[in-house]
Amino acid sequence: MIPTSTALFLDLDFSLLQIYLWMVVHNWHISLLIGVLLAGVAIFATSKWLLWRVLSGVGAAMLLVPLLLFANNALERKMALQRYQQKVETHSWMLKKPRTIAGINLPADTKIYFNTWFDMQSKAQATLDDINSFELSAPTEINEMVLNGRFYGFSNGWIGTLVGNQSVEGWPCTGEVKLDFNLKLDKCTFYKEHTVAGKTFPKGTKIDIEINPFKSTWYFHPPDDKYLVYDIDKGKFISQLW
Repeated sequence: MIPTSTALFLDLDFSLLQIYLWMVVHNWHISLLIGVLLAGVAIFATSKWLLWRVLSGVGAAMLLVPLLLFANNALERKMALQRYQQKVETHSWMLKKPRTIAGINLPADTKIYFNTWFDMQSKAQATLDDINSFELSAPTEINEMVLNGRFYGFSNGWIGTLVGNQSVEGWPCTGEVKLDFNLKLDKCTFYKEHTVAGKTFPKGTKIDIEINPFKSTWYFHPPDDKYLVYDIDKGKFISQLW
């Protein structure tokens, strides 16, 4: 019986060579043992067994060369990761005392990770665009929210963790919050019931705020229920999304 992982792999659109290489590497301990035995036959067999020596050498190469290439690739990736981590550390700054960086009053012992292309000589004048993340050492007020732990940027803004339950721009939020690039609320989870235009949403409802030149919309996703969409400009719910 073909193992499940191998059967799934065979269902994908890969060439026979790719499947062979994957199986050799995936079962590396067996490939290594057989490859070493075949190499031993190729090296130490008597000359009268020339054909066996040739075949064993070919078999050993077919098993050991993919393993050597894989090991070399893994080593190169590990070294590249180490170089990147070193670069990240050289673009970090541990605050020895409270400081205001990028408009945020940060406590001592907070660690700031700057983008790796940033000029660290200008770290005191950095903006949020220059920063990858903060490791907040204590509860910190950021745009009228109190956050703690890791506060980091992502493709659409910033992500942080609230300290306890808080009212954020009028929404009863708890846990992780997503903010836009201006540190305005983008997404959060309700810690209690909240009523909007006569509709009461239960604790655990997630809200997604989308405000741009084209539309202003609130998306509500109650637990175990369908999405509700509220058009801010029209002042009413406009649709339900399953």
